[in-house]
Amino acid sequence: MRITIYCPDINSYLENPKEFLPKEIKCLRDPAHKPHWHTGWWRFVTPDHVNKLSMPMFRLYCPDCKESISIWPEFILPYQPELIDTHELVVVENLNGKPIKEMAEELGYDPRSISRWIKRVLNQALFIAPRIIPKLLQYLACELLPFSSVLAPEVVKELLAWLYRYAELTLFPRLFRLMGLCNVLRNGDLIVWGGAVGRCRYSREIVDRSP
Repeated sequence: MRITIYCPDINSYLENPKEFLPKEIKCLRDPAHKPHWHTGWWRFVTPDHVNKLSMPMFRLYCPDCKESISIWPEFILPYQPELIDTHELVVVENLNGKPIKEMAEELGYDPRSISRWIKRVLNQALFIAPRIIPKLLQYLACELLPFSSVLAPEVVKELLAWLYRYAELTLFPRLFRLMGLCNVLRNGDLIVWGGAVGRCRYSREIVDRSP
């Protein structure tokens, strides 16, 4: 299980990471369970695309589920050293017609890596959009419009547009890191948008078992 937490930026997190941890800890599968804080770990990120930076990560453990609950700041993705800002940037610029090779040269990555990032975001958007947009409509006084196309790029544009409207309404400070906002909105009940899922699968969505 994984919970995404709101955090302004990596520097704020590094200064005092415990400030952003959940005040109330609970199991995502059953609120009656009593998870406890478990051993954390360190992971590397590359905020400047070159130099590795080590940052602390935290985790809970639910003895009833026999499963850990990882706490993830919304500016990072699983298995990815680059911050989510970079992943969203390359997706948006690609949708606007910027060549992958040009972006790869600017960031110092192999074009194949950039292509994988974009493909992952586009593919996951087809799954995430129908789940996140209805949640946004709980806060926005709008009717749900049908997707203009079943093509992944169009779905990504539409999903980002809905997130942008919600970000403006809630004064979310980073209008160009909306994938992180999407992950926060799901409260841990969905694999994060844009991250490689490893052994997890989308079929493992959390089922609400509260009475």
